[in-house]
Amino acid sequence: MAMRKSLFILAGAFSLAMLSCSKEESFIEQDKFTFKANLELAGKTILDNKLSYWDGTESIAVFDDDGVKKLFEGKTATMQSSINFVEIDNSIDFKGTEYFAIYPSSAAERALYSDAKVRGVRLKREQNAVENSYDPEAHIAFANSKSNELTFLNAVSLFAFTIEGEGITEVRISSNAEGEYLAGVFEYDYANKSSSITSEQSLSVSVKGNFENGKTYYAAVLPCNFSAGLSIDTFKNGEVGKKKSSSKAFNLSRNRIVDLGTVSYEATQTKTSSHNFHSPDFGLEDPVKNPGGPVYKNDGPTVEGEVKWYLNVSFGEPLYYWKTWGLQIGVGWHSNAAFHVQGMNLWTDDISGQIKSVSIATSDSDEIDNSEVYVLVNGVQFGEKETLSNLMTKYTFSDGTLPSGKIEIVWNTLSGGLSYYIQSVEVEYQE
Repeated sequence: MAMRKSLFILAGAFSLAMLSCSKEESFIEQDKFTFKANLELAGKTILDNKLSYWDGTESIAVFDDDGVKKLFEGKTATMQSSINFVEIDNSIDFKGTEYFAIYPSSAAERALYSDAKVRGVRLKREQNAVENSYDPEAHIAFANSKSNELTFLNAVSLFAFTIEGEGITEVRISSNAEGEYLAGVFEYDYANKSSSITSEQSLSVSVKGNFENGKTYYAAVLPCNFSAGLSIDTFKNGEVGKKKSSSKAFNLSRNRIVDLGTVSYEATQTKTSSHNFHSPDFGLEDPVKNPGGPVYKNDGPTVEGEVKWYLNVSFGEPLYYWKTWGLQIGVGWHSNAAFHVQGMNLWTDDISGQIKSVSIATSDSDEIDNSEVYVLVNGVQFGEKETLSNLMTKYTFSDGTLPSGKIEIVWNTLSGGLSYYIQSVEVEYQE
């Protein structure tokens, strides 16, 4: 078990039942370093003056001001506002005079401390559904003290939502603007009580589990400025439902609760947009008397229904060939390096739905692994990078995030002397 809510300041129409606390259980052990840990006190702006509480077996990580880390464990009967944490390993000495604590200790496995900042704390992107609560490992709080008494302050805020309907297995909350991250590995500044994400950035947080109709659940997120609002996706049997989205801007500071209201699952229609490349794509015409001969680029789009694909290539001399298996771009084996392709991308912004997968049939001209292909959606990598074969291969990219926006297929040349071939492109999306 772990520390739970509800110390958060309300930011939306939301309420919780009043919680009661049981008497603190003292278990201080002789000759062991001990901290007394309190929770952030409720101010007059806290709805119903509620407090957080400790519950079950808890653990914290504590640094001294020399950067030495120790783990401490506390045990409660149930729902206590203050407990004692005792060191697990008394062979580790604290040499400093000031202490910097992190709850829970699992979030601080890779953490390092220096100069009143702790780096490497992780708020996980995928969180477990807990009825009328949230994943205890996603509640991250910090304390700073020059004594053996710690008062923890929340680094995160909560989104509350109530389930409407049966069979929902995941609720995903996403920011609508690039760079506005909700989870990841972050740095916490004890002096300013602020956090900043440094790696493993995620634009979304998912709560997963067997949700019950009419019950309320919570997602923990880091403070964020939602300049373009947020979106909510619900999943049932692995399938995403219709996106619920708001473009209203708001700022979410730490220690707040925002009520997102009810969420339900509404089935969507999956569609596919595909195209096999052929003349006159990209404005390239096959010479009548010399089929398969050289042609040159006129910078025109290829049109497949309402979807236009554009091709941008980086090389000195724009030389193209139509082959029976697709379009050849450049001549990698030519003695003139101007015909070698340094890289290229194929892109469209004409598909407005949620992207489930992107497939490209392509190859390069060399048996050596010296090029790769990957996909960006709205500027964010979608799926994993693939190493290109010199045999025509269909590569499919998907990572379950269901993003929307501009789709770019990127070929990256890792060494010189290459040409590329493209045969077809396919996008599966939901409206």
